Amino acid sequence: MLRCHSGELYYTAGTLGQDAKAFCDAGDLLLSQTTVDAWGSFARTFDPNPSAAYPAARGYATTANALKKAGPWNAVGGHGSPLRLLDGRGLARTTAM
Repeated sequence: MLRCHSGELYYTAGTLGQDAKAFCDAGDLLLSQTTVDAWGSFARTFDPNPSAAYPAARGYATTANALKKAGPWNAVGGHGSPLRLLDGRGLARTTAM
């Protein structure tokens, strides 16, 4: 997979799929939607865990299910705190740094 600086902006800005650039795989849209939901929630409330009603109100049942399955994004407390990893299959997991 080709990686480039600023490539994450398509995902965080929710603009993936709005130009001629093709999706890399079937998980791209879900990854973008969950990323936008987490960033949007963080911008509004300083908490990256969106209300379950937020994606549901937009008709994003798949996103709501992925966020529910992933569980809450816990606060980071400093060195050695868990790191949240996201992937395009709608999975999020926490791992030690």
